[in-house]
Amino acid sequence: MEMLVVDLPVNIQDRSLKNKAIFIQDIFRIFTENIYADTVDVTESEACWNDGVMWPLMKACSRYIRLNKGTKVSFIPGEAPLKAMTNIGAATSTAPYLADGILRVADVDDAEICLLETSNTFDEAKKAKVSFDHHKAMFALLLMVRNTAQEYQYAGYEDIKEMKFYFIHAHGNTIRVWSMSTPEEDVYIMTKEIRMPAPNKFSKKAEQLFDFLEGSWKLMLMLNQSIDALLKIREAHEDGLQRVRKKEKVTPLPHVVNPVIQKNGGEKTGFLAMGGG
Repeated sequence: MEMLVVDLPVNIQDRSLKNKAIFIQDIFRIFTENIYADTVDVTESEACWNDGVMWPLMKACSRYIRLNKGTKVSFIPGEAPLKAMTNIGAATSTAPYLADGILRVADVDDAEICLLETSNTFDEAKKAKVSFDHHKAMFALLLMVRNTAQEYQYAGYEDIKEMKFYFIHAHGNTIRVWSMSTPEEDVYIMTKEIRMPAPNKFSKKAEQLFDFLEGSWKLMLMLNQSIDALLKIREAHEDGLQRVRKKEKVTPLPHVVNPVIQKNGGEKTGFLAMGGG
């Protein structure tokens, strides 16, 4: 397999094919240089799982998008603070949102489109930890939706309804990708988009390699679509701003996209989102 990675035709002339080859190469390196080479033991710690699999996956997506679209997507690893939380005034110095990884579109106002939560070591997460991280990420995705509406307040609802924000959740022996969208006014839906095995053993390469590569490619395509939607939202906002300057009536987007996020108390802490428009 190492030879396969080295021999990928990255010197081909077709730019699109070359970028795809580079992406495949980056994904294969997770297996050949980390997992199958035994240089990273994902069962050792959460940090090892992130370093060996999750962060290289996010970096591969970031690199491909930059090469293929010319759009700069920054990957921020390890206890990264969520800017959306700060922007809307929900963060405090004692209670920031810290993700295991974040993808920000540097060319579009550092907009956050994807975050990572890794629940403990490979195949060792307890049910309570998985549930906590899931609800924590749901809260963060709603903040990202709300922040986008606030940042581009003169765009229309029809523009933002096409946008999806993503949450990669690694727990057990599986990687799941969830999306958050607002398909109707005051409605916020979280949907599981991808379920793929987390690579961990050479002996399981036949059942892991193809599914992981397929899931990684699908994730990258979804991120591409979100960036396209984000660019349209920004363009619509700029058009709306021109109309406002001409004294035309424009309904600010936060009036119709404004999830109210309430923290529930008790033993099982969670978050509830309601339409705030």
